[in-house]
Amino acid sequence: MRKLFITVISCLCLMSCREAGRNAAISIYADSLPVWETVDVALTVRDTCGGSDNVMTVKTAWSKDSLYLFFQVEDADLRCVQREDDHPKLFLDDMVEFLFDPRNDRGEKWIEDDIIYHINLFGFKKDDRGTPEGVSNPVWDGTGRYSVSIHGTINDTSDTDEGYDVEVALPWTELGVCPHDGLVLGADFVCGDNDGTGRQLFDWSGADPFRHPVQFKDFVLCCKSRLWL
Repeated sequence: MRKLFITVISCLCLMSCREAGRNAAISIYADSLPVWETVDVALTVRDTCGGSDNVMTVKTAWSKDSLYLFFQVEDADLRCVQREDDHPKLFLDDMVEFLFDPRNDRGEKWIEDDIIYHINLFGFKKDDRGTPEGVSNPVWDGTGRYSVSIHGTINDTSDTDEGYDVEVALPWTELGVCPHDGLVLGADFVCGDNDGTGRQLFDWSGADPFRHPVQFKDFVLCCKSRLWL
């Protein structure tokens, strides 16, 4: 049996993101889970307040074209309602959310370089970008590609589910920075858990509100990953 040695990051103030190989761009719509299993750095996020029993694991990689994210969520009760992009209540579904401050200027306001995506179990997204005035622009439509894999049944409380995976490829042109070894972005990763008991959201950085880059943690690019070897 092949053994994998995983470095788990849970409470550190930064996360390393390793460079992928030449074939990275094709993986977002391929059978890439076995490939992601070779990534040896993982961020594990839990609800420290105890409201949700979900566990979210995040793995990342990058190429000259895109930033790649892989979310693996353990969730025993999968629930989802919204089937429309940008629905104002999409964040109440079981979903993952990620926020980036690409210039890492750690501002108090949500400005032009800052972006957020929510992706629910049905594969619909709610996204926005900041503005010079420091408020969200909900009309903005991100070009990131993503796929969702379900391990269980949605909205069936009679069984016990395993969870779901979300893969994302964000083009650097959308993030507005050029990738290189040592580049530092501000980031936060969020898990939304709807078990029928109301809003349950927890995140990596502890930001409050979530669109608060000054509280984001460092997300650092580094070279040479084993992801696509």
